[in-house]
Amino acid sequence: MGFKRIIDDYRTEIIRFLMIYGVCFGVFLVIDIVVFLQSGTIAVPIPLLIIAPVVMAIIAMFALNKFSNAFGRVFYGGRYKPLSVAELAKCELDKIRFSKMKGRFEEALQIINELLKNSPDHPEALFLKAQIYHEAYGYHDSARKCLQKIIDTVPIDKEAHQWAANYLGQILLSENAKKSQAKREVFH
Repeated sequence: MGFKRIIDDYRTEIIRFLMIYGVCFGVFLVIDIVVFLQSGTIAVPIPLLIIAPVVMAIIAMFALNKFSNAFGRVFYGGRYKPLSVAELAKCELDKIRFSKMKGRFEEALQIINELLKNSPDHPEALFLKAQIYHEAYGYHDSARKCLQKIIDTVPIDKEAHQWAANYLGQILLSENAKKSQAKREVFH
């Protein structure tokens, strides 16, 4: 996991920490300035002025987290329920679609492959993988394999089976059209 990815994943917590640190640092600095102006000595040594707000920010973040969790339990009527496998898969599929829409095909394929490790016959993941292989990379054979796996594992009356069969037909038609065009160009 790259540094940029960590920053992106924890951006809210980092900003919250920096804000709390800034407030704590400001309070200590104001206290130090007021004491210095009144007595001529500094109340808080410089190293402590820098370190104490870090400790206080960590404690404040911990307390805020506990308070917000407790408030959430009261507001929503109890502890949160962990997501089911199907709900997690739906979240991953949403991430895949978003990455695909943004043109981040490698990222989408990584998420798909992780999802397929846990559920190797997941029809929607296989379908999205086939689309990326075909549309983004032109890997028609790999796309056909994904679609054929859906056709082989999903019952014929299910929507995913019909999607896969239709898309496979589109791939075959486009390949045949390209071959026909290439033959015409050779003979003319």
